[in-house]
Amino acid sequence: MQKLKYGLYLLILSLSFKAFALKVDFNSANLNQSEIQATNRLIEKAVELLPPLLKTRLNKTVKIEYKKLDELGRTYFSTIQLSDQLKAHIVAGPERSVPNTTTSSRHKTVYDLALGTLVHELAHQYDHHLVHETNPYRHECAAPSNESDTKPSHCAWYSFSKNISDNPQFLYSISWSKKEMKGRQILEEDDSTARSPYAYEFKSPDEAFAVNLEFFLMDPEYQCRRPSGYAFLAKHFQHQPFQNYNCKKGQHILTTINSSEIMGHIYEPLDASRIAAVHYLLAGDGDSMMSQWGHSMIRLVICAPHRKVLDEECLKDTAYHRVVSYRAGVTDLAISTMKGITGGYPSRLYIMPLLNVIHEYTQLELRELYSYPVKLNRAQISNFVQRVTEQNWTYRGKYYFSNNNCASETFNLFRNVVPENIQISELQIHTPKGVRDALIKAGLSHEIPENLKTENGPYYWSSKKKLFQRHIDQVSLASGVVIKDMASYFKLSLSERQIIFSKVMNSGKFLSSMFVLNRQTYERLSMIRNAHIMNHELKKTDSEVTQLAKDMLKKDMHHGAEYFKGSYGIPSDEEIYTVRLALEENFKNSKSKIDDLLKTYEALTIQILGEDFLKDINEQTRMINEIKQKLVNEQKTKKGEKI
Repeated sequence: MQKLKYGLYLLILSLSFKAFALKVDFNSANLNQSEIQATNRLIEKAVELLPPLLKTRLNKTVKIEYKKLDELGRTYFSTIQLSDQLKAHIVAGPERSVPNTTTSSRHKTVYDLALGTLVHELAHQYDHHLVHETNPYRHECAAPSNESDTKPSHCAWYSFSKNISDNPQFLYSISWSKKEMKGRQILEEDDSTARSPYAYEFKSPDEAFAVNLEFFLMDPEYQCRRPSGYAFLAKHFQHQPFQNYNCKKGQHILTTINSSEIMGHIYEPLDASRIAAVHYLLAGDGDSMMSQWGHSMIRLVICAPHRKVLDEECLKDTAYHRVVSYRAGVTDLAISTMKGITGGYPSRLYIMPLLNVIHEYTQLELRELYSYPVKLNRAQISNFVQRVTEQNWTYRGKYYFSNNNCASETFNLFRNVVPENIQISELQIHTPKGVRDALIKAGLSHEIPENLKTENGPYYWSSKKKLFQRHIDQVSLASGVVIKDMASYFKLSLSERQIIFSKVMNSGKFLSSMFVLNRQTYERLSMIRNAHIMNHELKKTDSEVTQLAKDMLKKDMHHGAEYFKGSYGIPSDEEIYTVRLALEENFKNSKSKIDDLLKTYEALTIQILGEDFLKDINEQTRMINEIKQKLVNEQKTKKGEKI
């Protein structure tokens, strides 16, 4: 009897789904028999791909018709129009379809493009269906706001509305940011568009949902390329297409190394199982407009290869630690406040060695660094690494001083891995110290005890300002020239610094302090030179070698995305290996040109900054090497060795 009741229940449920479910019809006027049959097959394929939950919720009849259109498809009310240019390819069918070479869509054939277009327009139908009943605050959640630190409850990250394109968690899961477009053409193309399944997704949240649903349902690689987007859509629709598909491993990140010895990018794996902990890394207040409230970063405590994960000693493996940092891409010689307010600078996620970051903030910018442990379980750390990897490859937003800055981006990253934490899910944080306070208040972190604030980590690194002042005082004593501070030393002319150098070398005292001052001066001059040359190279030039410099800068800023043209999202390890080979070969072929470029670099320094500036840099190098040699000779003398 119980089985009979259950059977009747299933029958009633299935009948109710049929009564209230999506129906698709099409206008067959002016079509021949083969066109009618082919269109029917296309519709059947598209409807079969759709998640059952979507078809149940979209309980209406949608009419399909062919129309002369500039775009591939269009939807309004209960009608979908397909471009009549697709008709011949639909009739040809999947077996005889030609490759897709005319659009930026990653669909391989034009038939798949037509099928994807129909799925895309059906996605719009779902997204817009009864929109005012499902989400009366359309577009309110996705837009940045300066008015309040909180958003209405319907915008909470843990809620899933039927109207997906307004759900901030969905938009974050695909690293979406609006790009300027004219029709289907992107006006501000960058490497995030190159890493997209179809760049048209950047036009609006509506298009982002439609594009991602296409590839979620049609491309087995989508779950490998955009795992966070796949997870969101799978949860929303309670549907997992290609769930048995075996993803090729894709763990590589692009690490930015920026030091006086080396500048550039390296590809390296980021393995969540080797991460012992995640810390919130806070830099103290700086002097510039963009840093006067501090800077938000994230520290990944990665254990050395010989160490067991979760070992407390992993905190000491700083050479292996990596820092996640959202930064504005500033190439201006002076930071523009107006650009910062209006979103004139691009924003992207950089991953850097911790040791580089410590050097940058404590020595070059003379700021403190605080490392606050964040309580995340193993699953959350794994999710965190996945999000970082995705954003490292695909995220390019706009940087706003007030509401889309390092703090808000960092907070969103934390919020994404703990969406169930109600205390932070509805907050909108825009300051670095606000992020720290929110994490502590939510029980995800805690204040650093005073006894752990030692000068060299693992939870705190002090500014080298006092240390440099000691070096300044010692050089003043050895040279007999009164120097107030580091800033005063930088302002001295080259001839004045040469006199001080000669006096210190003749005295034989405090050579190490003199070395530090020369080293800091060299790094400061190099930063000024690099900024001026980059600004110059981004402008139009006619020189062949200068054009090479411009191309190299472009490739550097675009993360080598042009080498990954055949895919989107997170690249597989196999693709990384192929790209490495291509880069090595390119380097071999370009070696002579690079030698020419180095010569041109000097010529540009003279052209832009003058001969005295180049002489100053070269002189700092000479003085550094002279001190090194003298210190080595002194050590040999102490050991009784021949010099």
